Amino acid sequence: MELLLKTDSRFVINILKNHRKLEDEGYISSPHPQLMRSTIASFRMRPTQTYMKWVRGHNGHERNEGADRLASEATKKEKASFVNLGLPRELNVTGAKLSTMTQALAYKAIMAMKAKDDDMYRRRTDINLMRIKNCVEDLFGYVPTSEAIWKSIRNKDFELKIQIFMWKACHYAFWTGTHWTIPGMKAELQERAICHSCDQIDDLNHILTKCESPGQALIWELAGKLWDKKSSNIQWREPTIGDILGCGLVLGACGSSGPSIPLLTVSSLRCAVRVKFV
Repeated sequence: MELLLKTDSRFVINILKNHRKLEDEGYISSPHPQLMRSTIASFRMRPTQTYMKWVRGHNGHERNEGADRLASEATKKEKASFVNLGLPRELNVTGAKLSTMTQALAYKAIMAMKAKDDDMYRRRTDINLMRIKNCVEDLFGYVPTSEAIWKSIRNKDFELKIQIFMWKACHYAFWTGTHWTIPGMKAELQERAICHSCDQIDDLNHILTKCESPGQALIWELAGKLWDKKSSNIQWREPTIGDILGCGLVLGACGSSGPSIPLLTVSSLRCAVRVKFV
């Protein structure tokens, strides 16, 4: 039985029309390699032809509107559905053909492999994003997208040094905590992983919110007074790392003169004492 797929995405149609090129290049240049690999393999497994047709979106097309509705419902699910992207062995195309390899394509492949090596740090970034989302949901009752979080860091009301601090903190880029315990690190440097005041892992979360060294309580007491002076409708609480990294999102609720700027300023000053010369 022949299959006709209708979609309002010319992007998807154009990609799937060039499936041979994607396969020959080992999906290196594909924006969603695993998804594209599985989709094309599914088409190849079919014994009959598969056709695709573009339809105009949001134009009263019954099935297109139904697909949009189901996609919207899916975003509200508490638990993601399992999608099997596994491939049969005979259709699992790996690597790129030498005849299609260019310098630009080889560079993309190298960067993709490097990204896999950096996966541990990416997981830490994802953990920070999740912390921010949980805190914002707790305060405002909604979950911000990752894009909204990154955009809030670049808010024009933040000085450049504050933006840099936030970006590095979200990406776990400061040399704190377990950074000092990587293989090959000298023993005297590995000692920096532990806070000498608290005997705890001295990561950014500990430095900003948990350390008992002199100055911690004073910093947040001053931050609370600054917060109160801004007459915020949000009650002050000692912030978590998620509150600090996501404080740019407070601007949406408190206006451009909201309390997030003094909060971020004092937290970055607090951190600077500990990481400046590391």
